[in-house]
Amino acid sequence: MRVLFLYPTTPPEIFPPSFSQGIGYLSSSLKAAGHKTELYLCWEYNEQELKKKIEQFKPNMVAANAVSDQFKLAQQLIDYCTNVSKIPVVLGGVHSMVVPEEAIKAKGIIGICVGEAEEAFVDFCNKFEKGEDYLHVNNFWFKTNKDGKEEIIRNPMRSLLQDLDSLPFPDREMFEPYINFGNELAFMTARGCPYECTYCINHTLMKIQKDLGKFVRYRSIPNVMKEITEAVAKYKPKRLIFDDDTFTLNPKHVKEFADGYSKEVRLPFVCNIRVETVNESVFADLKRAGCAEVKAGIESGNENLRVNVLKRKMTNAQIELAFKLAHKYGIQASAFNMIGLPTETEDLIWDTIKLNRKIKPHRISATIFNPYPNTESYEMCKKNGWISERKVRSYWENETMLDQPSITRDKVKMFQKIFFGAVYYPHLTWLWILMYKMRFKEDYCALDALKDFKKWFASKLTHHQIDVLMRFVKPV
Repeated sequence: MRVLFLYPTTPPEIFPPSFSQGIGYLSSSLKAAGHKTELYLCWEYNEQELKKKIEQFKPNMVAANAVSDQFKLAQQLIDYCTNVSKIPVVLGGVHSMVVPEEAIKAKGIIGICVGEAEEAFVDFCNKFEKGEDYLHVNNFWFKTNKDGKEEIIRNPMRSLLQDLDSLPFPDREMFEPYINFGNELAFMTARGCPYECTYCINHTLMKIQKDLGKFVRYRSIPNVMKEITEAVAKYKPKRLIFDDDTFTLNPKHVKEFADGYSKEVRLPFVCNIRVETVNESVFADLKRAGCAEVKAGIESGNENLRVNVLKRKMTNAQIELAFKLAHKYGIQASAFNMIGLPTETEDLIWDTIKLNRKIKPHRISATIFNPYPNTESYEMCKKNGWISERKVRSYWENETMLDQPSITRDKVKMFQKIFFGAVYYPHLTWLWILMYKMRFKEDYCALDALKDFKKWFASKLTHHQIDVLMRFVKPV
């Protein structure tokens, strides 16, 4: 059978297209079962391009992948496939797993995948191709029409795949028209995250997949090394990226990885860490392996907000120590931050800016918080009536969905824009604020800027200094 994957993604001006581990694993699993696959990646609806792809590949089935931000675009693609090309469509991805009751309502689809899909999707495609009953494949919900009335078959969840080594390596070939793998290659050595951050889907997935087997699972290091060496030989990348949620979760796994990687690969790589999972020993192993950069989520510089609102149970002292160790071992350290968090105020954002100044990250990102469906943060915002009608296409976008009393929408957008300058060039913070206002506030003119500059300048001088200055510029 011929399966076309639809991958609606973030516009490149916001964030460039990236390799999807999920689609890659699905494609290689289908190919191993004798099916053919193709990819259509897009960030906007273009009927002619989609038509051309369908005419060239002639799929028997379309598999649409969608996260919440791209669900509107996914629906446009699905509409064309079902209404014009008359191809059956199934929907998968995070949105289908987290909010299945909403996802199953998508027009034109025959069903959705609500769990891990490698085994389930192969099972479904095999049955569909042979004309067998596919309506009872576990991990899928299907729409049926009985006596003119639509009904939904909600099949049970299957156990989580524990032996990740049994999967074929993810298919990168189908992404080659869209991504230059010569710059960097992405891999995963494990699946699952045990933490329960309120803004993330992991705590939701853990609830959905409770009692289905171990949630956090690791590939064997020989299996990981085999994938890496094969992909590196083919694409010759400059560096590697490890997309594990927390690469340093298991120190033993890190050590085994360092042993193998330092001998067989030795390319610089980047990985995600949590500050409470690292120490001298872990950083020594990362350095030995060739780690060039670690990325850590700070999110908020205010310990109370971070622990009680976000449920990120780490102290500022742990954050400071982790970045100190990274600097000591000559590993670049990047910090992820969020602006406009639930209950956040201007003072709390300044706490985040001040902590970033203290830890001196090599790179920083400051994204605007937006709540995702069926997360604890979303329910909190919904309960308080803070969620507006505004939509965003990505969490990299300079927009907030929230209207909360603790901080205005304009202030959230301003802090996101000035964050970099306020951290790295604190003495020019006044300038970044003025530049933001002059560029983005329609009712803000040059005279307003001069007044703000005067206020800032005066605040930096003593009364005596002002008096001396005024005598100099305006002789008595």
